[in-house]
Amino acid sequence: MRMRRFYHFLKMMFFVSAFVPFTARAGGADEIQVYTDAINAPGAFGLELHGNYVPEGISQPAYQGDAPSQGSFRETSEFSYGLTKTWELGAYLPILVHKGDPYVEGGKLRVKFLDHAGENVFYGINTEVGWVSKRSAPNYWNVELRPILGYRSNKWLAVVNPVLGWALSGKGAWQPGFEPSVKLGLNIGDGYMLGFEHYSDLGTFYDISPLNQQGQVTYLVVDTIRSGINFNLGVGHGWTQGSDNWTVKFIVGLPIQQWF
Repeated sequence: MRMRRFYHFLKMMFFVSAFVPFTARAGGADEIQVYTDAINAPGAFGLELHGNYVPEGISQPAYQGDAPSQGSFRETSEFSYGLTKTWELGAYLPILVHKGDPYVEGGKLRVKFLDHAGENVFYGINTEVGWVSKRSAPNYWNVELRPILGYRSNKWLAVVNPVLGWALSGKGAWQPGFEPSVKLGLNIGDGYMLGFEHYSDLGTFYDISPLNQQGQVTYLVVDTIRSGINFNLGVGHGWTQGSDNWTVKFIVGLPIQQWF
């Protein structure tokens, strides 16, 4: 039964990528994360704090109203609730600190589905819709579709998120975009996983940008759990002109269900 659902999921992803007109995702990096097999238990609440700081990045606005990433700090609080074993709801509150001034950048809602095909393979999809300010994206309303496909064993974790997104308003709405990301991790003992995450912004889905105009950033990351708190810490380096040179990021997952 699980394998049958998995095959149906793959067919659905093929249909969506072939026939639905996608466009570029919002530009602000309020969540630098590869989605894995994490999901709340039914009836359980969760809270993740996402943060990133760009000490050396893009300094010129990409469009009128853009807040360049150089020297900026972003923090996003992600609240989640487990509906069933395979379905989860989430809400985001992104905050930007730019040139010393804090801004609430809008809000986002998401729905995530996650299941397993056998003992080690997992798959799913996350759908997200949100409104953000011009400081973070050229268009106010945006939608993201994030397929999740991965493998986890006692030693290894490998995940790919072929992220697709589109703007619902403004100039360039309904034009395709593609931002795949991957994660590879190795358990090194004592509750630590060491690995890398790579994030790409390839431009429009049907017209890939030249390499030097793409976003290509690789992070060295460590994941661990201490006192029930999940930590993801990483340092990223951009390899192209369209990328920030250096970025420091963190994700802290708080077990709020256990505290109340």
